[in-house]
Amino acid sequence: MRGSVSENLPFFMWRKRKFAKIDFESIINKQKINPDYADFRLMSFYYWAWARANSGKKHRKQAIEYLNRAIEIDPNYKAGRKRAEELKEGYSE
Repeated sequence: MRGSVSENLPFFMWRKRKFAKIDFESIINKQKINPDYADFRLMSFYYWAWARANSGKKHRKQAIEYLNRAIEIDPNYKAGRKRAEELKEGYSE
């Protein structure tokens, strides 16, 4: 929850936005260790949110990998797949 709130703060609150990146990375790492940690709906949104929070060129490769993962685990568009596809399209422009 803190990550979601932090990432939506205005740009001038950049210190708070770093918590979003930390939180999303933490959740993704916990999921890697324990696949039952969160269901595919949550993970699809977390992968998308991480990619959105780390949209710079420095993290572009990892962001695209996470977007592909968000798309892969949500084949029926029940979670973050649509947003992940839209963000991925924006990277290719």
